[in-house]
Amino acid sequence: MRIQIAKSISNGNINSSTNNEKIIKFENLVIDTEKYLVTLENKKIDLTFKELELLKVLATNPGRVFSRENLLKNIWDYDYYGGTRTVDVHVRRLRRKIEDHKNNFIETIWNVGYKFNENKAGNSNE
Repeated sequence: MRIQIAKSISNGNINSSTNNEKIIKFENLVIDTEKYLVTLENKKIDLTFKELELLKVLATNPGRVFSRENLLKNIWDYDYYGGTRTVDVHVRRLRRKIEDHKNNFIETIWNVGYKFNENKAGNSNE
């Protein structure tokens, strides 16, 4: 699955307004999957590699719920020996960097996992 997501991203087949773009836009959040660059309100956001991978997986599938186990398998690989709370820690750090009182991109689905808020989707790509 991780390889499929990586291939989809590298081929530009991402679930956003147009399938041939490598830039994902949601309101004032811009994710450049080719340059590994994230900006919020035109300000560069410094993310770790895992935070960016987590954001890409969620943002390329707005509305789709990912379990913690699924995210671990796709982002950390099946050989990762840490617990599922690793995902929670990375989501918390990611939220701290990209969310505030007006931006709530990542939604917690209790007892399941996380999804990218589909209400943020639908803005045009450049």
